Amino acid sequence: IYYLYVTTLDPKTGNILIPPNKATQRIVPFNATPDLSSDGKYLAFISQGALGSSRPDFGAVTICSLETGQERELPLELNRLYRLRWFPDGRSILVHGFDKKGRAGFFRTDTQTGDVAAIVQVEPDTSVTDPAGISPDGKTVFYRRIVFSKKLHQIVARDIETGQDKELYHLAAPALVMNPVLSPDGQN
Repeated sequence: IYYLYVTTLDPKTGNILIPPNKATQRIVPFNATPDLSSDGKYLAFISQGALGSSRPDFGAVTICSLETGQERELPLELNRLYRLRWFPDGRSILVHGFDKKGRAGFFRTDTQTGDVAAIVQVEPDTSVTDPAGISPDGKTVFYRRIVFSKKLHQIVARDIETGQDKELYHLAAPALVMNPVLSPDGQN
């Protein structure tokens, strides 16, 4: 069983200001990959068996209000969820998973309706993983892509409006690019 905790730290000293508390009181087999909304009011995470989900093997996105403790599960048309990131507007979340046709990718998910739109879908000979972040203006998604035939690991920027990718960095195997993270200001 995995638990998620929330705490408050002093950014200058690193001292704990508020002791860690469980973000969710529910006991489920798996709560992971939390991400905090830009306003600090909501925590989104992937749960297996969340709120009695009928899809315990595939997971669900749960959003928890840090002000009230109220939790709700998004009704997604996605399977096998891996990671998520909030969009800066706080109205949608980028989810890494599979659509109902079994296609992997990154999907923009409306936090009110659960509506899903593909932003990046896996092409033959590739895999996508580790959403590094979203630009502060919400127009670009940064992620890791693997091209198997070339044994190439890339960090890519996807322009959401045009669907065009720009390679920012790459390494050839056996070197790996793992778990990239975008800085909060979107500059690094």
